[in-house]
Amino acid sequence: MANDKFGDWETLARATADSRGWMAILMWPLFLLPGVPTRHSSVSWTVRHRQTGEIRKVTAYTEDLAALKIAAGEFDAG
Repeated sequence: MANDKFGDWETLARATADSRGWMAILMWPLFLLPGVPTRHSSVSWTVRHRQTGEIRKVTAYTEDLAALKIAAGEFDAG
């Protein structure tokens, strides 16, 4: 998977976290509360450095935020 946003890192895998937020959105009208909850789902990318072969993971809500984290070296622990 090619991704120019990640610079020297190439995407190996992309996985969406399992979120139960849809249940709150469906049940919200039953409680007659104002507003509608928004569903925020994080995505984890597994990336490999093109030159060194190092493999790391980064989790973010958007691809742009993931690119910023990768550029800053803010990878997931472990």
